Amino acid sequence: MNQQTKHEQQLESKIKKMQQVIGEFTLELKKRLKKKRSESLIRTQKNGSLLDAIKAIKSEHPLRGYRRWAYLKFRQHSFIGPNRVHRLMQKSGLFVPRNARFKTTRTPQRSKPVVTEINQYWGMDMTKIKFPAGWKYLHVVKDWCSKEIVGFHFSDTSTSLDWLEALN
Repeated sequence: MNQQTKHEQQLESKIKKMQQVIGEFTLELKKRLKKKRSESLIRTQKNGSLLDAIKAIKSEHPLRGYRRWAYLKFRQHSFIGPNRVHRLMQKSGLFVPRNARFKTTRTPQRSKPVVTEINQYWGMDMTKIKFPAGWKYLHVVKDWCSKEIVGFHFSDTSTSLDWLEALN
């Protein structure tokens, strides 16, 4: 009986300590949440003033994008990142509309020719090699079927004559 009551008392004291630790932990969490809320209020106020400045500049220069605006603020020692400016401009609809004329269009890739016999297709390539005396150019002609080097030329320049010399 005596051991059982001691054991129960030890368990009760451990439970009280745990409850105390949990209570302290929840208080700390509440403090952090309150601090984050106050920081977010400060941030929304800063964002509001930043958004007003963006709108003022946008009225003068309607085609300025977020990167240029962030760079201008950086030069004024207002260290505001481009991601923040991008997010604010996106939320408030201040992006510059894209011009459809400048959008890249991709042409469908043509398939490579099917090589069935030797000397049907050749490929040409050039590489620059650095030497102590300067740059040297290696021009190579390669057969696509056999993958063998058909011709090459090594020179100080890269002119059309050097390419023709590699073919010979």
